[in-house]
Amino acid sequence: MQPEEVLPKTDFKILSSHLNYAYLEKEQCPMIISSFLTPEQEERLIEVLKTHKGALGWKIADIKRINPVVCTHRILMEDNYKPIVQPQRRLNPAMQEVVKKEIVKLLAARYNHIPIAPEDQDKTTFICPHGTYAYRRMPFGLCNAPNIFQRCMLAIFSDMTNKFSRDFYG
Repeated sequence: MQPEEVLPKTDFKILSSHLNYAYLEKEQCPMIISSFLTPEQEERLIEVLKTHKGALGWKIADIKRINPVVCTHRILMEDNYKPIVQPQRRLNPAMQEVVKKEIVKLLAARYNHIPIAPEDQDKTTFICPHGTYAYRRMPFGLCNAPNIFQRCMLAIFSDMTNKFSRDFYG
């Protein structure tokens, strides 16, 4: 963020008792921090964040996409693996509309940013009354999704992790 840029005034929601709002600058760059920090810890945290202000996203435009080279989900299978085809389950007509709405939401969800390798997308195929679908981005219902997300975040922030903890905990 450039120094001359001014962020629009934001209406803040009421936070739980264990959280507080803090600012990096006077009424600029709001953030949510723990209310359990001592004033000294809060001051040190703000100083560390000020030092790395350019690495933080203050507007939607500041948030960059994940580089597929760093984090792409792969589905590894043995060469002799045979895919399992299950018959489509019957749905009563009332449930069909619910399923259709859920599928539209799931394929349109933008929080799933970790891509599945193109050669593995066919392994995620499923059929429903409204068509055949395959995931291009990792759904968070997969059993390994939290592990892969954690690995991706560590890869992205690895150069900052040690510096932040060293600066904050002294």
